[in-house]
Amino acid sequence: MTVVPVACLPNGQIDVKDFKEKLEKHSSEICGAMITYPSTYGVFESGVKELCDLVHKHGGLIYMDGANLNAQMGLTSPGKIGADVGHLNLHKTFAIPHGGGGPGIGAIGSTKELEPFLPGHCVIPI
Repeated sequence: MTVVPVACLPNGQIDVKDFKEKLEKHSSEICGAMITYPSTYGVFESGVKELCDLVHKHGGLIYMDGANLNAQMGLTSPGKIGADVGHLNLHKTFAIPHGGGGPGIGAIGSTKELEPFLPGHCVIPI
């Protein structure tokens, strides 16, 4: 796979024009897009649903980085924006070490369609 970076505007929002151009250019090769929502800049993308819909129309999935998920509480949710899978990393919420699988790990959620691909539990069968 090849990562294709997308430009940002001076205000920190995703450059939708650049995003659309890259979707069109790579349409036959898209597997998905990763979105940090709100962004690392603390920006709630005004067109996040549109971005997710565009990726879905090109056959891709949306992975939402949930490092800032606590900022969504009471405002939105990964399901409302159109994310297919995402994680909640608790290092920012509880000021603990960062790490997937380490002390900062949180929940991983997905759409029903991706449920068969989620890892099981080593003690409790799912």
